[in-house]
Amino acid sequence: MDITNCAIANANTNANTNSSNLLSQQFNTKNQLDNILNQALNAIKNTPEQQREQNSNILEQKYLDAKTNLQTAPSQVEETKKNYYVYTNGTAYYNNMREDELKKNAKTLSKNISDKFNEETNNAYTMNAYYNTDTINSQNTIELYEEYLKKNSKLENEIKNSHGDIVTNDRKTYYEYDAVDSAKQWHKLLKIVYYILVCAYIISIFVSPNEMSRVKQVGLIVLLVLYPFLMDKLIVDWFVKWFFNYKPSDENVYFTL
Repeated sequence: MDITNCAIANANTNANTNSSNLLSQQFNTKNQLDNILNQALNAIKNTPEQQREQNSNILEQKYLDAKTNLQTAPSQVEETKKNYYVYTNGTAYYNNMREDELKKNAKTLSKNISDKFNEETNNAYTMNAYYNTDTINSQNTIELYEEYLKKNSKLENEIKNSHGDIVTNDRKTYYEYDAVDSAKQWHKLLKIVYYILVCAYIISIFVSPNEMSRVKQVGLIVLLVLYPFLMDKLIVDWFVKWFFNYKPSDENVYFTL
């Protein structure tokens, strides 16, 4: 008897449900027909400009609704996700799953922060190395400049002393003094130009991107720093010795007054 009553009750429930669904469908159909009818009436009553403005307002409202849905979508997704897992697997399962997700996110965030910190630390070490290299190059340049000042002073004293030995030959003294003075001016000018070019090139190596390895860069800088010393030893010393020891003395003599 109970089984029969349950069956009858279920049948009644299903019938009521079907009736409700049918009524709901009829109501939706009626609403759709009413909307179509209203749109047709509005299209007849409104001018093209009014119809265009109305359509524009409808589209704008749809755009604003979609924008709102986009902003609230993350919270809605999280809420529906929670409801699904709590209903399907229970609250404990959802809490454990959520805890695992938070741990994973925290681990990822921690790794990103650590990687960023290491990157900034490496950049700081690199910039410090560049600064130390520039400091060393500046010190080497100053030492090179001071060395040239000493050599120029020594060369100037030697030239002045040589003038005392040949003071009786006025015409030869004129040529020697003029040549030495011109050489000094050219020497100073070339030295200044050389230092400017070397400094500019060293700065460009570290500022501009290039494919040259660090070893090659350091080797090239050392070569540029040592180049004046080599030129001074090989060329200047040779020229001075040749000028005062091997060049015929009558080449610097006036043959006419």
